[in-house]
Amino acid sequence: MRREEAIKILTSIKAKYPYFNKDVVDLNPLVNIWEICFEDYPYQAVSFALIKYIKTNTGGFAPEPAHLIELILQVDTLTEMEAWIPIEKAICGRMTKDEWDLLPSQVTSQFSWQEIKRLGQTENLNLEVVQSNFMRSYKQKVKTVKEQLAIGVSFNPKQIGG
Repeated sequence: MRREEAIKILTSIKAKYPYFNKDVVDLNPLVNIWEICFEDYPYQAVSFALIKYIKTNTGGFAPEPAHLIELILQVDTLTEMEAWIPIEKAICGRMTKDEWDLLPSQVTSQFSWQEIKRLGQTENLNLEVVQSNFMRSYKQKVKTVKEQLAIGVSFNPKQIGG
């Protein structure tokens, strides 16, 4: 997430939780912290996590970065089949580059857009083999990340996909 996106998130939090940092005069340190905490997460993932937090949190307090990261990780852990569906759609030419760019990083990080286009143009492509390889790799990466989380190891969320 970029700085201007961190500002958007904080503005949304302030709109929902008016007492959130109400005495803070200089917002730059706060924006810096949020930008650093979410530097490896796409804005859309943080935004969705904030919406989920607002819809489900009954405590009445504004979220901390850790709350949103926890929600992002819950949302980001797709099954192998859920992760494969947009890959197949892209390979078959039923997805635009703009749509691809909106997908979660754990889905897109195993293939670049150029690789997807190349796969789509490959004669006699065995889609079942590509699917099997993708799903096996994806499943192993999700397992590794979950094991690291269980022992408290920090990780980059992009590890799930690549």
